Amino acid sequence: MNYNISLKYSIDEVIEFLNNQIEELSKVDNTKKISNILKNVAPNVAKYIDSIELISKIKQLSEYITNPFSDLKNEESIHGAKERVLICLNDINTYIYEHKVKLIDYKVDLDEEMSILILKKILNNFYEHLKAMYLDNVHGKGNIKKTQLDSIRIGNEYDVQRILFSLIKPLFPNAKTEVIEHTGCSTVRYDIDIESCNTTIEVKCTRSTMTERTLNEEMGSDSFHYQRKNILFFVYDKESIISNIDSYNKKYNKRFDDKSIDIIIIQPVIL
Repeated sequence: MNYNISLKYSIDEVIEFLNNQIEELSKVDNTKKISNILKNVAPNVAKYIDSIELISKIKQLSEYITNPFSDLKNEESIHGAKERVLICLNDINTYIYEHKVKLIDYKVDLDEEMSILILKKILNNFYEHLKAMYLDNVHGKGNIKKTQLDSIRIGNEYDVQRILFSLIKPLFPNAKTEVIEHTGCSTVRYDIDIESCNTTIEVKCTRSTMTERTLNEEMGSDSFHYQRKNILFFVYDKESIISNIDSYNKKYNKRFDDKSIDIIIIQPVIL
């Protein structure tokens, strides 16, 4: 393919559309139905892919010659157009799949599913960031000294929230902290809120005066009152008060009231 194209939706959405279009056209054998589908292929592709040249090419491939004196010739002509368009759609599909990185628009928000996967990846590897940033040895030529980093210690959930937000913000520029929302009979505060993927991250940092029961009550209340589709609890168990992480995962990784709830627990060795 020698056409310059840009995608109007995510790569996965465009590929899914193309696969559906290919499947629909492949299954049809009736000439009248094929003709109706061929008329709509170019306009449908134009909804997902921005390329004047490509859309013009698909329109050209969709055309066929009608013979008023021979149904057989008409059928051959329509089926010929069908095969040409199928080859073109498959070529587009292959091109997009093989050039994923080049076609990604980094200014466009990620789709919800991919956003959640990335956020979970960040949360589950939060301690790797702490280790690389604060605990590993520094380069001798750098201005940041190990003694400076050694003085930094996480004291409460606001410290965790600040570090976590700095990791999330570059990937989700619309992320905000301390978002207040009125839900009718009450007011809720989201620690880290990402509107583009309808997600909130509730940060917990255990303290010496906190019990497991208190932690459970807080998360139970948050789960009920928060109005986001995706709720991610990030528990930095600084004081190691959680006795059974597997039990927490079973209890809080669930769906209810059209909400998807996940919990990620980190029990640090240091910091």
